[in-house]
Amino acid sequence: MVKRRLVASVGHLIRNVSTVRHLSVIPHRPLGHAYVTPSLEIDKSCPIVYPLFKCKRMDAVSFGSGFIVGSYTENEKTVLSTYGVNRVCQLGYIQDNAQPFGFESLTLEEKVVKLVSGRAHTLALTESGRVLRWGSNSHGQLGGGDLDVVEINYHGAEIQSGVADIAAGMDNSYLLLEDGTIVSAGWSADGQTGTGTTRTARYFTPVKNLPGGVREVICSGDTVLVRTGEGEVWGWGNNEYHQVSPSTDMQVLSPTLIMSNVSQVAAGGSFSMFLTESGEVLQCGYLLGDVIQQPTIIPTDHVIREIHASLDHVAGVTDDGYLTRWGKGQHHKLLAETQDHITTPTVWDEVPILTVRLGSNKTCIFTDKPIKNVSGLGMIPDPDEESDDEDE
Repeated sequence: MVKRRLVASVGHLIRNVSTVRHLSVIPHRPLGHAYVTPSLEIDKSCPIVYPLFKCKRMDAVSFGSGFIVGSYTENEKTVLSTYGVNRVCQLGYIQDNAQPFGFESLTLEEKVVKLVSGRAHTLALTESGRVLRWGSNSHGQLGGGDLDVVEINYHGAEIQSGVADIAAGMDNSYLLLEDGTIVSAGWSADGQTGTGTTRTARYFTPVKNLPGGVREVICSGDTVLVRTGEGEVWGWGNNEYHQVSPSTDMQVLSPTLIMSNVSQVAAGGSFSMFLTESGEVLQCGYLLGDVIQQPTIIPTDHVIREIHASLDHVAGVTDDGYLTRWGKGQHHKLLAETQDHITTPTVWDEVPILTVRLGSNKTCIFTDKPIKNVSGLGMIPDPDEESDDEDE
């Protein structure tokens, strides 16, 4: 039998933080119908992507190590679904029978606008600025002071109200509060918490020396990036390959300025990506080839309007609405028949997409209408398939 433990509100854990509101919760933008790359070896008879969550039009999706979390609207209700491995409560509940794999679906009181997952934990941001948390807490990444695994609160209790954005590293959590403050919790051997120390933070603690005007916080591994409203990018954490600072390969313990005039940022495991206001893509750190110590332009023959990164691959959306991707190709996560690496941004134009999300071994594309899978790489929109928006 599954035990359900309610998670108490732990807003009091964030101390000495102003409650004055300046930022709004990130706007809700439905992602579209989700199709994700397979995890197993495939051949030409297999589709290159598979429908996710029965091809619902998703509001939010995130990927951890061996599990997937998604949120969608059905019958005017918000549904949160999780499936995959569940050894340390990754799916939001503790299984007494120690089954390593499971599925859970529940109804929430309000819409989820963003989901982020680390190695084995997840945060969910709701449209009112509340945050749900669950999963592994082995490094204190969920706050609260202890190291116990945490079940999801099935009644919508929050970590902290007044949150504008969220991010998750491998074993870390980050909350951008509406007053512009960022608080962090979890493992900090590389200074990931941004608190000026390598000590683990079991409570949510304000990041030190944070610049003003922060609009978003981005993380997928142990390097953290923030972007201000003026287009400045600051970073901290792991800097082994100069993904934060060109002058040292030591950990960066508090925010340091990387570059300006940036419209979007993406943080990988050992690299940082920047999309400038003029449409150029720059990289520093290591992805493939040589280590790049300074932000350097990546050659591309198409205009990229959106960019995302996971530990060792990058994906984006071109200005004409197609997927572009590059990086390491294991697990067919680059939507290719082989698992070869792709060294430069390369367009996949089998079907137009709305946006894309990445996991450590996953690429998930989102389309405006359902599509059908054909053998091998062939994927085409199904003109006879009506969009099911009206039914959701």
